[in-house]
Amino acid sequence: MLLLPAGVHAQILAPSVAPFSLGVASGWPSATSVVLWTRLTSALTELHASDRMPVGWELAADADFKAVVARGEAMAEREWAHSVHVEVAGLDPDRWYWYRFHAQGQRSPVGRTRTLPEATARPAHLRMVFTSCQHYEGGWYGAHRHIAAEEPDFVIFLGDYIYETSYRHAVRRHPERTEIQTLDEYRRRYACYKGDPDLQAGHAACPWLVAWDDHEVRNNYPGHLPLEYLLPRRAAAYQAFWEHMPLPERLRPDGPTMRRLYTHFDFGDLVRICMLDTRQYRSPQLTASQVHAESDRLLNDPTRTMLGEAQEAWLHARLGTSSAIWNVVAQQTIVSRSGAGKHASYRIASDRWDGYPAARGRLMDALRSTANPVVIGGDVHSFWVGELTEDLYDPRTPPVATELVSSSVSSVGPSARTVARRIASNPQMRYGNGAWRGYVRLDIRREHIDAALRAVYDVTSPDTGAFTLATFLNMADIPGVVRTS
Repeated sequence: MLLLPAGVHAQILAPSVAPFSLGVASGWPSATSVVLWTRLTSALTELHASDRMPVGWELAADADFKAVVARGEAMAEREWAHSVHVEVAGLDPDRWYWYRFHAQGQRSPVGRTRTLPEATARPAHLRMVFTSCQHYEGGWYGAHRHIAAEEPDFVIFLGDYIYETSYRHAVRRHPERTEIQTLDEYRRRYACYKGDPDLQAGHAACPWLVAWDDHEVRNNYPGHLPLEYLLPRRAAAYQAFWEHMPLPERLRPDGPTMRRLYTHFDFGDLVRICMLDTRQYRSPQLTASQVHAESDRLLNDPTRTMLGEAQEAWLHARLGTSSAIWNVVAQQTIVSRSGAGKHASYRIASDRWDGYPAARGRLMDALRSTANPVVIGGDVHSFWVGELTEDLYDPRTPPVATELVSSSVSSVGPSARTVARRIASNPQMRYGNGAWRGYVRLDIRREHIDAALRAVYDVTSPDTGAFTLATFLNMADIPGVVRTS
């Protein structure tokens, strides 16, 4: 049975059926609008043959739809996998709504969504959850069932929503074991993932703020792949990503270029969330031979970037002009050092910020310009809590920001030996654990942030329970993070 917040209509507990077998989702909220998503799927000949199919939608102020505040009809087009992205405007700030779709004589499950407070509002509390990395073959999505039960205002998903390859050993299997490359293959992979009932429950519980990382296209892309190979594949992957995410029409991709995915969300004056894209604009990561041969010269090349010049300037402006109490920078991986030694060249993770030290220095400059910065990340399939200090090679220097990294939903984590070695080499990291899958819950208040590392007991069981692995406290205007349990 799916465990959902009490406010979510019980209809979502019913199995999703065609043409809504992939469920519903919402995202990209503002104080007066939100994006509603679904994708029609059906074995019916008329759906596959039709270029356009009408889809009705409703948004209500109550779970029983007795107070419908907006309704309309959207067209699901074959060119875009019959996906629907409805941007509902004219809504009240800082309130919950319920929504549903109907098509082909069927009604979708019900989802719950919300708007942001007005910019001048002074909210007392925000609960949000963040996580990443949900390899379907790595295990079941019990984490999403428990995320739904947390009753968060938002979920931030930081990338690796799908994986393009299969594991040698798996808890469950992709329908296709070969590496996906074409648009149809990416679409089928998303359909496989989004058919999971626990993932559907997580999406139905609240709006999601979504980013991507590498596996939405290919492991560690862009790498050094020839453009004639990379660009067609990237175009297919980007289109499938947009088709399956609650993103607005204006982000519809143009071939191998995604519209600007990085953005910010203000929850009144309590928190500004800057969502980054560390994948699309980055310089190719260094190869192992490059790192070994010329680590100083290549690693510290100031032209190498994780964010691109335009996004770096945007982030400096968003943080520098923020009047929020808290400033959360949501990016895909770990910012703290992962290796050992002055440059850690012999064991550097070149796909992370370790491989872009000049760009990381510019990120640290942006963090210094704002109040109470907190950096969140994923990617590394393990929990990490620490401090980004003035000098990342000297943990005795003052902290600039708190860093919180979530483990994966299901993807396999690092060994205990690897985690212990990283902690020993990087004492600014206060905590690390790669044994458990899960998510991080943040309760953000005006005076402090309570962070709970939430883990599932057994990712190989679809009915797994969850528990709190550790908790941490970050006080406003007092740099640093303290473990509380």
